[in-house]
Formats: sequence, C-alpha cells, structure tokens
Amino acid sequence: MLLAAVWWCFLVRITVEVDGQEIILRGPLWKRSVQQGSVHNVAVAKDTGLNTGLVNWPVTRHERGSLTRLNMGGGGAVTFSDAHGHRYQVVLADLPSAEQMAQAIES
Repeated sequence: MLLAAVWWCFLVRITVEVDGQEIILRGPLWKRSVQQGSVHNVAVAKDTGLNTGLVNWPVTRHERGSLTRLNMGGGGAVTFSDAHGHRYQVVLADLPSAEQMAQAIES
C-alpha cells in the first residue's frame, strides 16, 4: 500500500510530447502515439478538471470509447481527433497552457 501511495503522489504524470511528426500521449499505465498530420478539430475550452463516474483515474474512456480523457485536474482542456475519428482530451492547469499545447499540436 505504501509503495502504491508513493507512486501515486510522486511519480504519476501525464505527458504530451509533440516532435513534428507524431504526438505521444502518456499517462499512468497507458501510452498512445498519433501521427501529427492526421490530427484535426483541435479545440481549447475551459474545464472543471473533474471526470464523470465513480472512478477518477487519470486516463479514462468516455462516450462509448470514442473519447480518451487524460486528466490530473486543471482549468483548461485541449481536444483533438485523429484520422480514425477517435478524440483525445488533455486537461491542463489553465487556459493559457491549453492554448500553448494546441498551437504545438497544430504547427
């Protein structure tokens, strides 16, 4: 139990890496890679930082699996779709951070 608590408090992270060719999304026990050229419908919006449902895990699937939400809490979110129509939503600390991430994804 103690090891799990230390992992959760100090090591759990959500990261988004944009390298010009692909976007790599990482969360606890989860990783996806999306080709940057296939990304469309990038949007920034305010967010409550709360997940729906009883389990508040950092990476959750919503809307019958068509949305993957990466959330550690915050006030702004970036949502985008891939070529297969799957949507990803990343919650960030605030709207300026979300706008900065959206610009990196779109460039």
